[in-house]
Amino acid sequence: MLLFQKYLFREHLDKGEKLFEVFHRHSIEMWKRFLSWILVGIIVPIATLLYAHNLGFNYSWWWGIGWILLSLSWIIYHFFDWYYDVILITNYSILHIQWNGFFDKQSSRIEYEDMKEVSITTEGILQTIFHYGQIEITMMSGGKTSFYNIPNPQEAEQILRRYKMNFYKFQRLTDGDEVEKILSEMVNQHVWKYGSEHGFLPRR
Repeated sequence: MLLFQKYLFREHLDKGEKLFEVFHRHSIEMWKRFLSWILVGIIVPIATLLYAHNLGFNYSWWWGIGWILLSLSWIIYHFFDWYYDVILITNYSILHIQWNGFFDKQSSRIEYEDMKEVSITTEGILQTIFHYGQIEITMMSGGKTSFYNIPNPQEAEQILRRYKMNFYKFQRLTDGDEVEKILSEMVNQHVWKYGSEHGFLPRR
């Protein structure tokens, strides 16, 4: 699944950026809408047409079929809205993708260096029973960003903290490699100029 999502969201990733985790909104938010539209947009018109036909009313099926197709289109649209509205966890940063239509996508980044604190909130009976809630990230710059209806927010919070720690560990390792590279270049320059590296070492 992650391999498919890497392909699906590749346009939002920078060169060399790797996708590790994908957070969707909890599916219950999608099913709450779907069930209401399945009831109103599909079951009700079919039942009405059948009931009217049994009573001898000669209603056209076309309006019912049109209403059902319109409802199915609405359901498909909101499925895409749910699936493409995601949080991407990469080796560079956190990406929030907002899907506003087939030709309207927006993305915003939260750099790991700018993350100060991560907190979670669970409100209401549904969120408590089905284990989903909100994640709020406080920035070093003073702003806040909230992600709503995230499944297992405690686990998501731990994942965010872990990748932040891993980023800092990798950054320190990279900085150490850079220092070693600089020192190596300094030694090479000294050897080229003076013919020996012993004079470069500190005196005892």
